Amino acid sequence: PITPEELMGKDCIRIGTTVKCKRKKKGDGTPDKHKARSAARGDVLARIYRKLGIQPPKTFSPTVSALTFSLMLQLAVILGMKMATTDITSAYLQVQYPADQVMLVTKLERNIAMLCNLDPTQEYRINKYIYGLPDSGRAFYYRYKSVLELEGYRCSRVDPCLFVKKDETESTYVLIHVDDTYIF
Repeated sequence: PITPEELMGKDCIRIGTTVKCKRKKKGDGTPDKHKARSAARGDVLARIYRKLGIQPPKTFSPTVSALTFSLMLQLAVILGMKMATTDITSAYLQVQYPADQVMLVTKLERNIAMLCNLDPTQEYRINKYIYGLPDSGRAFYYRYKSVLELEGYRCSRVDPCLFVKKDETESTYVLIHVDDTYIF
């Protein structure tokens, strides 16, 4: 939460959010759980940037190419490599929203706020990237890339979403597709 006093005299942009609810099913088709994801109204934010004359952030975020993915699958079969996959939970929330950018403020949708027993008029400062912000994917990619490089992985010159780590006994390959990771 952010108070009106904290906002006083500061530049900020107010944007809306939406909530998407989804019922996840098990492999056999029976209901498993309910999921909800809040997303910023990035389309509105882009219009506000244009109206205020603010340079919008860069949005391009690489994902593993189909050719690289196919090649790694073929190599895994030929060389008998093991494969694992993982999905990073709340991926974009792993990255802080930059303090040097204009402050973003939002409110919860009224029905969501009421459901959670929160004040529907309360405003919240966006401190971390959330789905819907134009540069969320890009910010997450560069954060993930830096973590992999700190762990000793090298980014491929051919595909920016292929990372390789080799030592005397083994080689490990990591492919990134947004928040999905494939490890060979």
